[in-house]
Amino acid sequence: MQKSYALFDFDGTLRKGDSIVSLCLYAHRRKLCTTGQLLKGIAYAAGYGLRLCSAERAKAAALCWMKGRLVPEVEAFSMDFCLYVLAPQLYPEGLKALRQEQARGASVLLITASPSFYLEPLETMLGVEAVIGTRMNVDDRERYTGDICGDNCRGVQKPLRLAEYLAARGDRLDYDTSSAYGDSASDLNMLELCAQREDIVVLDADVAASTRTNWVRDQQPEHFYNLGISEQDLVGTAAGLALGGMTPYVSTYGVFLSGRAFDQIRTTVCYNNLKVRFGGAHAGI
Repeated sequence: MQKSYALFDFDGTLRKGDSIVSLCLYAHRRKLCTTGQLLKGIAYAAGYGLRLCSAERAKAAALCWMKGRLVPEVEAFSMDFCLYVLAPQLYPEGLKALRQEQARGASVLLITASPSFYLEPLETMLGVEAVIGTRMNVDDRERYTGDICGDNCRGVQKPLRLAEYLAARGDRLDYDTSSAYGDSASDLNMLELCAQREDIVVLDADVAASTRTNWVRDQQPEHFYNLGISEQDLVGTAAGLALGGMTPYVSTYGVFLSGRAFDQIRTTVCYNNLKVRFGGAHAGI
């Protein structure tokens, strides 16, 4: 059956930051994770940032404290983590978009690179249909092994996991009526599955042909704004759109973005912690 879906990324889209970091810190406070295990996770996270290890290896190291823990124990801990840590930190604008999708009758799915086990309580809390994320191995005694099961649910894995979920239910995603929400390039494979991207707008400083934002201008002109050669206005307008609940992507030459609009980036975007994305092209050497 063809259905309308709303696909939401989690970290960065519904909540600021990486939730697995908050999970490990919370586990440390609850005495489930030792200081040594926490430091091991931090070291591997740094290694992943420097491209010295895979995401799967880094996540397995961060979650090594789970090894041998029973599924019911982890479920109870995850419920507390969602209730006392994640739920209060959700973006109001993200929750508003989620509620609007539910109000129009869309089936909401959270599709995330984060391990799904600690986000599953959000199915009940937020009323979403399912959480699709990175999987953890559980042995035949219902104990976590501490290992990642399969690939990290990121990039191309997101549509693959979604296809697996839909096939198991006998459903098909309706491209024309489905929506997707993400905050990074790793979400693009998922975002491309849906026609409805009302939150995304692109702002350009009259250099669309060079920065290649002209494809947005040509294909979705209602999501494109050309502010002309006025980088300060470009950033100020983006900040206003972000305050209104949009997700602006600012595009111009890197030298102009950093040189002419630095004060606006600092005072209107950074000080207010606004969700504005900047792309500075042609930076040179």
